[in-house]
Amino acid sequence: MKRYYLISIISVFLLTFSGCQYFNLSNQFKLPEYKRTNNVRFTSFSLSNVTLQADMYMYNPNPIGILLLESNTQIFLNDIQIGSSSQSKMVQIIKYSEFKIPLVIQVPSSKISLAFLKSMIGSFKSGHVKMHIKGNCKIQKAGIVLNIPIDDTETIPIEVPKLF
Repeated sequence: MKRYYLISIISVFLLTFSGCQYFNLSNQFKLPEYKRTNNVRFTSFSLSNVTLQADMYMYNPNPIGILLLESNTQIFLNDIQIGSSSQSKMVQIIKYSEFKIPLVIQVPSSKISLAFLKSMIGSFKSGHVKMHIKGNCKIQKAGIVLNIPIDDTETIPIEVPKLF
């Protein structure tokens, strides 16, 4: 009887150990990759602030789905920090897929300086702006929360809203 008891314990231990090796996130899990930011547009102008929207794309290179918990980014346009954006809505991300994080950027009037206005007028004329995004995203899988750093600079086309 002791022999069957010992064999059962060893079997459970080996199955548990082999399962841990299979699901070892440190060896198999890859951090999602920042891809690009597209569709930057000015959506509203007022005396108190300017609102921009953009779509940030990332890629999940893993054979498992993950959960995006939140993202926090600082936004720089033409090397001038203009504001921040945060996303706190949880998003389920499927395996081997590209996913979009919508950014809503509020630029307070206090951040709008003469240098910024001159820079943006030049960008409106050229049709593109240099955008630097710096921050992080938090993802979760199997109870483990990881921070993904984001630091990218791109020259992207901009759309100017029609005022009339």
